[in-house]
Amino acid sequence: MPQSSSLVTWQKVYFGFAQPSQESQFREMKWLQQCRRLAGIQVIYALSVLFFFTQTGLLQAWWVVADWQATGALACWLFIQVILGWFGQQILSVKEVSAFVLAMFCQHCLLLCLLLFNHSVLVLPFWLIFSLPVLLTTIYIPIVLAHSMISIAGGFVVYIDFQASSLHLGQWAYSILSTMGLVYVLLVVGIFLLHKLWRNQYIAEQGLQLFSEQYFARAADDESLSPVVEVDPVTGLANETCFKRFSETEIERSSRYQNAYSVILIKINHFFNYQDTLGQEEADKLLINMVNLLHPKIRKVDLIARYQQDKFVIGLPETSLYQALDTAERMQTALSTEFWSRFAEDLQLETRFGVACIDSSVMTVEQLLMKAEHAMNNHRSPVALSYGR
Repeated sequence: MPQSSSLVTWQKVYFGFAQPSQESQFREMKWLQQCRRLAGIQVIYALSVLFFFTQTGLLQAWWVVADWQATGALACWLFIQVILGWFGQQILSVKEVSAFVLAMFCQHCLLLCLLLFNHSVLVLPFWLIFSLPVLLTTIYIPIVLAHSMISIAGGFVVYIDFQASSLHLGQWAYSILSTMGLVYVLLVVGIFLLHKLWRNQYIAEQGLQLFSEQYFARAADDESLSPVVEVDPVTGLANETCFKRFSETEIERSSRYQNAYSVILIKINHFFNYQDTLGQEEADKLLINMVNLLHPKIRKVDLIARYQQDKFVIGLPETSLYQALDTAERMQTALSTEFWSRFAEDLQLETRFGVACIDSSVMTVEQLLMKAEHAMNNHRSPVALSYGR
């Protein structure tokens, strides 16, 4: 039974990630799930910096002496925070998240350096130096990256304290290292506990999903619980009714856990002409062979169904628009090079792809399918790979 291997896999997960791919899948899902919090982090960070300028009296001093250059620089910095916050909402992949987090941390370090070499600022407080690294650990980032950011921030603290301290070197080292050691230990423990929290939540969600899959698999085998088999008679795939039921469940999970859910709509160009020319039996063989090619391209948790006579649809749980486009592109390449090349050119057989992802404007199965179909039909290319935003 196909579920048995999945069951064994997640039994290993309950005892810890057995394979690097599981850790990678966990990291990818959590990063994309938490990227919406980046805007809130930007706001809190900007307010903390403004509070520092107000607390030290720099804003008042600039106003008194009419230092418009410094005021303008601060205004430009605030504008950069707004731009970064806007870019944070456009993230579609883990690589973009990595670049975004590094950009935020680099501009934070640049700000600290500028303040450090400003003679009007004698001491930078610990909370300002650690503000952004600690805030960024409230979204999920890998432990190595989190520790690196905290270590760099600690280096800033040590350097600033050394410049401002008038103590003997031995006294200074004992004072600052004992303080920094305590701060670092507390931050590391916090990062570790946060990582465990996210990880346990992820494992629990996957365990519940696996339990549901096992239950519905048993229910499908029990005729008293499932008297109607929702299977397409030609291809053996799920039919439209089964797909919509599956999608409704995934959309509900998406709204509850803030997971992504995407669909790929596939249409065969000139399928009815092929059917009229060679007959129903040959048309059915074409569909079966195409399904056999597509099946290995999707995961076990995905569902491929026959949507209409010349269309298929694939439901991709916990898959962002970027990932769905990558899957659709691989399918389109495989069909073009390995499948359609077997048929005569005058038949003009090709496939069109439409990809759509759930968002705030699309909250039902019908809307999601309509979005994918609209994207596919409004592209001029006969082999379109289109997506709806």
